[in-house]
Amino acid sequence: MMVGWRRSSAAASLQMPPVTILLFVWVFSWGHATAYLDIANMTELQKHVSFFDRNKDGIITPSETFEGYVAIGCDVAFSRETASSVHAALGPKTSPVDAPLPQINIYIDQIHKGMHGSDTGA
Repeated sequence: MMVGWRRSSAAASLQMPPVTILLFVWVFSWGHATAYLDIANMTELQKHVSFFDRNKDGIITPSETFEGYVAIGCDVAFSRETASSVHAALGPKTSPVDAPLPQINIYIDQIHKGMHGSDTGA
């Protein structure tokens, strides 16, 4: 007779998706680059996403996105998962060719590369 393993609800709630673990390891293990940011000539989209650029260096890190979501009143679990998803999707699209790997930071000056076909551009 085989006995199946059951996870306790406490153990299951402590598990994080692999992409979340990767993001947190990367954020705390690498140096931080800076990008040129010209606020006067920013598009509306760039101005919108710059809210998440907490240190105003032109690069949005996963931890800055997490802090931004918490700042607008989202709970910690939602903020963590959303930051992971957003950076997994937009990081590679907005990173310059010479950006260090893994390319999970969002570069504000390249945010237009993350737009999809149904975006209005407004």
